[in-house]
Amino acid sequence: MRLSGLLDLVTRDDNVAEVLRRAGAASAPAALRTTVLEVSAPDALAPVLLAALARARPVLAVAATDREAEDLAAALRDLRPVDSVTEFPGWETLPHERLSPSSDT
Repeated sequence: MRLSGLLDLVTRDDNVAEVLRRAGAASAPAALRTTVLEVSAPDALAPVLLAALARARPVLAVAATDREAEDLAAALRDLRPVDSVTEFPGWETLPHERLSPSSDT
């Protein structure tokens, strides 16, 4: 189900508009945009905020687990064009393995 119309409604909220303004997603010059922005919001609002931010610039979201990453990517695909969301899998090693990602990773 496509929910892209939801972004227009949510971005009308004063608090959401302030987050977008602080992130420089509105009309701030690129040199003045914030590169890291921490926002506390209900979990259900995170995909909507990320999708709204992604309208203006690329966004990288990091999730704690593969499951959270999959859920976030699925929600973003409902709000943004499907081909604009890419999910990078985590480095999978077992706790007892003495392997770590190479510096290239």
